[in-house]
Amino acid sequence: MKKVVLFIRKSTIQQEYDHQENLLIDVCKKNDWQIVSTIRETISGTKRNEDRIGIGQLKNVVLELKPDIVCCWEISRLTRSPLAFYQLTQFLTDNSVSLFIQNLNLHTLDD
Repeated sequence: MKKVVLFIRKSTIQQEYDHQENLLIDVCKKNDWQIVSTIRETISGTKRNEDRIGIGQLKNVVLELKPDIVCCWEISRLTRSPLAFYQLTQFLTDNSVSLFIQNLNLHTLDD
């Protein structure tokens, strides 16, 4: 069973996490993936990764729990910056963690 970290971001306090989280939980159930951590962040996706607590938490969880997959609903939930996306993807790849982007059905690493 693959170990998965869910990453969920919303931009404003008025928005809710539930929709993204429920969709990702369903994906994990269908794929027989075990959710080992869920990171929820409320911040603009345009902020630098270095300024985002959620990205810092994600990196710590990757280093501590050694998950197989980080799962998010869409790229914009991680970041809106191509450079920040590249840097995060490189960090995950360097740690042998696949990024799964649900709306694209895309894994950055495969078995």
